[in-house]
Amino acid sequence: MKKKINVLLMTLMLALILPLTVSAKEAWSEDYYRALDSTEELSDARVRDLDAMCLDFMKENHTDLVLAAVVPDDYSGYSLEDLAEYYYDKYGFGYGKNRSGLFVICDCEEEVAKVVAFGDAKGLVRDDYIEFVEDSVFGYKEEYGVYGVLYSSARFLSNYFKDDLAKENGAAGEKQEEAAVAEAVKEETAVTQEEESAEKETGEKEAEPEAVTESRIQEEEPPRTVQEDTERKMNLPDWYVDDPENFVLFHNDESTPRVVDDADIFSDEEEYSLEELLTKYRKELDRDLVIFTDVSEHYKGKAVYAADFYEMNGYGCGSGYEGACLFICMDPNNRGWWACCSGPETMRIYTEEVANAIDEDLFPFMKEGNYFDGVKGWIENFHTLYTQGTPIPPKWLPKDGVLPEPFQDADAERIVDDAGAFETDEIERLKDLAEEIGEEYDLDIAVHTAWSVSAIGMRPEDYAEKFYRCMGYGKGKKNDGLLLVIFHKKGYDGSNARFGVMYANGAGKDKLTQVNRDRLMGFVDDEISHETDNSFYAAKQWIEQVGHMQKTGRVPRSFLYWAWITFCGIISGLIFGGSSLSGAKKRMATPEIATNADQYLISESMQIQSSDVFLRRSSTRRYSPITTSSGSSSSSSGGRSSYSGSYHSSSGGSHSGSGRSF
Repeated sequence: MKKKINVLLMTLMLALILPLTVSAKEAWSEDYYRALDSTEELSDARVRDLDAMCLDFMKENHTDLVLAAVVPDDYSGYSLEDLAEYYYDKYGFGYGKNRSGLFVICDCEEEVAKVVAFGDAKGLVRDDYIEFVEDSVFGYKEEYGVYGVLYSSARFLSNYFKDDLAKENGAAGEKQEEAAVAEAVKEETAVTQEEESAEKETGEKEAEPEAVTESRIQEEEPPRTVQEDTERKMNLPDWYVDDPENFVLFHNDESTPRVVDDADIFSDEEEYSLEELLTKYRKELDRDLVIFTDVSEHYKGKAVYAADFYEMNGYGCGSGYEGACLFICMDPNNRGWWACCSGPETMRIYTEEVANAIDEDLFPFMKEGNYFDGVKGWIENFHTLYTQGTPIPPKWLPKDGVLPEPFQDADAERIVDDAGAFETDEIERLKDLAEEIGEEYDLDIAVHTAWSVSAIGMRPEDYAEKFYRCMGYGKGKKNDGLLLVIFHKKGYDGSNARFGVMYANGAGKDKLTQVNRDRLMGFVDDEISHETDNSFYAAKQWIEQVGHMQKTGRVPRSFLYWAWITFCGIISGLIFGGSSLSGAKKRMATPEIATNADQYLISESMQIQSSDVFLRRSSTRRYSPITTSSGSSSSSSGGRSSYSGSYHSSSGGSHSGSGRSF
């Protein structure tokens, strides 16, 4: 009897452990709505409805689904596929490790739709069916508007996963799909109309998360009188247009100065030197970099004022008006800067981490009043960002970005602590340990800590491989060795996130099976996941387990794994006992009446209807990435920075940027 109980407990424990270990790391992010609308036609109720449908699709099919309605200005000079890739990457969509998903993006003005696949979803839907969906969805626009276009696209794909994935239905099946989807769109539109009416009548709208708008970049001001508004308009600079809302972008003469020093913080020689540098880079890059200083931001806020200056003076290269403007405000009570980015390409590469790196570099110069050197450095950082994909490349990387031929440097440091994670004695201990195990198994073993891999414009794995090659690591003809890189990501709020990657070369890969690789990194993850920095213990454990792998051919499981198993065993025992008692009680209780079951019955019949009846209607998450921006938080250097992934000028132009007070 005791043996049977033990077997039962073990079975229950495994049943609990498997789903828990799978869900230990979320398979997807719910940070953003999956229904994105820049046409401003969809109501809140319809956005929530589409978003909930996307999440249901993802949970059923293990494939993310994103629906976007855009306008031509959103992707001027680019394709719908480019815009889909930009939003998909920037906002972390995707299911599972390979971030699998389908992105349906529709230009409802031009009536063009594209279904873009990512990760494992590539090839999952037949090409002819994708074309069928892209051609069919605008048939629902006239009667149901943008909602009909997006809902029908999701419904077509959902039906495909349920039916057509298992069998080829051809044209006949597509006819059936159109009829079924048309009926579903009609029914669902009626339901959302009822929700909209109910919200208007009761005024009890679902609370929305705080949208990050310009009020997050500057302090919200009290209402102003007509006289105050008039006085402020009269005090605006001469270049400011009278009617910003109807302003049309234009390209100015190249002779227009790119350094406008209204605050008079540069000497004539410095101004000339900066102008010469900017002219050179504009010709080289086909990107416009502009420096603007003033003694006030004229109640516009630095971000909007910088964007207005850039637009209203005709700056920007190409159809996208690519470039950036550094605005320095010298108001004694509001001193600071804002870097305003314009154009799809510049906005895409000016990520929050890139902004943080450039701001961090500029801050000490501004704080000390060394404006010329600070601004010159800012220009150089943007030039490097455009040419190398990173504002501040690592010192070990060749300036031209070309990797050297494989070589071996016996004198190179094997413990390179660029992130400052180790004490001096810890570096020596790691160096001795790496040398000891390396000599025993004739391998080169190295550890490197680095900052902010995203700001250097490389994938972590590419960074590790390039570092290994550029440092001259490896032994023997095949440069045998292993390298651990622990990245430290410094956030605007001063937080320090850590993650590790490993690179192996030559004989270093011989015993590195996927299981051994996962377990080696498991030891690292166990240590660096703490709030305090345990990079030293992570590196020490990794080196020791590399030695164990070379000796035995395998890497044992980490301590955290066994602790988790023990914990789950205890919990499963408690659950088993509690559920047994609960089950006994239920058998003695009177069953409760199931409400809403009648919704599944066809009126005046006992038949069960097969079409979907959605009993849920609400889902609370954050804002749509198309219409809002990232928030602001404090910097690690003592100043204070803000970052916005998307905000608008007075004329409605889209920009991104960051800034800081000093």
